[in-house]
Amino acid sequence: MTRKHNYLSYLLGAGLLSGLYLTSLHSYVLFHTLAEMFSIVVAFAIFLLAWHTRRFLDNSYLLVVGIAYLFVGFLDLLHTIGFKGMGVFQGYGTNLATQLWVSSRYLESVSFLIAPAILRRKLNLSAVVAVYVSAVSLLLGFIFYWKIFPTCFVEGEGLTAFKKISEYVIAAILLGSIAGLAAKRGEFDPGVFRLLVASIVVTIGSEIAFTLYSDPYGLPNMAGHYLKIVSFFLIYRAVVVTGLERPYAIVFRKLKRSEESLQRSRDELELRVKERTDELRKLVAELAHVTRLTTLGEFTASLAHELNQPLTAIVSNAHASLRLLLRDNPDLDEVREALQDVAEDGVRAGEVIRRLRTLAKRGVSGKTRFDLNRAIREIVALARSEAAAKETSIRLALDSGLPQVLGDRVQVQQVVMNLLLNGIEAMVDVEAESRELVVTTKGTESGEIEVTVSDAGSGIEAEKIEQIFEPFVTTKSEGMGMGLSINRSILAAHGGRLWATNNAERGATFHFTLPAIQERWK
Repeated sequence: MTRKHNYLSYLLGAGLLSGLYLTSLHSYVLFHTLAEMFSIVVAFAIFLLAWHTRRFLDNSYLLVVGIAYLFVGFLDLLHTIGFKGMGVFQGYGTNLATQLWVSSRYLESVSFLIAPAILRRKLNLSAVVAVYVSAVSLLLGFIFYWKIFPTCFVEGEGLTAFKKISEYVIAAILLGSIAGLAAKRGEFDPGVFRLLVASIVVTIGSEIAFTLYSDPYGLPNMAGHYLKIVSFFLIYRAVVVTGLERPYAIVFRKLKRSEESLQRSRDELELRVKERTDELRKLVAELAHVTRLTTLGEFTASLAHELNQPLTAIVSNAHASLRLLLRDNPDLDEVREALQDVAEDGVRAGEVIRRLRTLAKRGVSGKTRFDLNRAIREIVALARSEAAAKETSIRLALDSGLPQVLGDRVQVQQVVMNLLLNGIEAMVDVEAESRELVVTTKGTESGEIEVTVSDAGSGIEAEKIEQIFEPFVTTKSEGMGMGLSINRSILAAHGGRLWATNNAERGATFHFTLPAIQERWK
């Protein structure tokens, strides 16, 4: 529908230009008057739109152009009624209309030049109007009162050098205004920008045409007016029609850019959230490994047991490699495979030793007073992303009236994280709607705080309910089986306990206690 509407507009425009040509055959003065009146009406329309939307315009370019066109239109009106044959200004010839024309074009071109430079400045409209009033008053004073404006047309000779040079200067100023406009093109709707540039280019063509005539009724003069009509029509399309049919392109350009910026920010935020979520998941996994620590005594008791298997494999593979090398026709591929197994078992043994060395250094590094409920909320917030990935929910039922505890806040949070991750893993085979971890806190009569983490998994076999707290005992296919043993050691160093029970209906609950600071007990 829009394309069809444009075609009709262009056809109508072509018809009007043809009609103007026909009027020129009857009376060139009538042609000139109609052509100039079109430009004058458009100029005033541009001013009215810019002025009445000044509170909403997001840049000053269109406002400056709009104000300028009020005064350009006024000078063009004087040029029209001062044209040879109109008989309004007695005693003046063609020179008067030409002087007014040059004055109007200088005002128009300079306005286009300075508008991009003040695009982002807040204008004092009274001062801007005062500048234009002063400029037009001086120009009219030079022409009508002091009569010192340079001569532009000599009857019988044609255009003066000043008039021709002025037209080229005006064209150069307009070229500069295009460069300034292009530097700020991001501030405009693309369609508006293209129409503005096209209008200025056509205006330059009009100025060149007006350097060629010697008769004000001649063909070059007519061609110049046709080009002026086209340039003002393009301005009309850029400002008036765009401002009325698509007001966001001019009046709400800033809002449109803000929406685009908001969408980009939203996309960037979503990307950052995803990155942070991935980082939190990695952190959760790292915390799970960090909690797999034990005391120095447990380290020395279990070291031989844990290293026995990889070291035995290393020795066995080494002997196999030697036997292959001593054969008369050794199979080098088998030797390579055997040595590869030696290397892998050596890496595994080194990893175990690294973990156990870290393990041996652990202890309660420094005790501080802290709010256990708050510490639990913080660690649950970290675990929720891992829980969500396994379609598991975590519900808190914390007693708000509990006193503070004294201990290593990070180590206690490691205990809670390990129990949460164990609970999530215990429910992987449970229906998604039943996967819920419940974390509670409460005070006991003995002056301790008891924390429970309850899952809805398959529970713990009765004969293993105490064994799972021993080092290297695990009910899973993966892991070293040290997490619960480490948790118990951490809590023991804090004066607390850790144990497990099976739930009446389904799943298991892990309990641990920490001594409360007695003077805070309510």
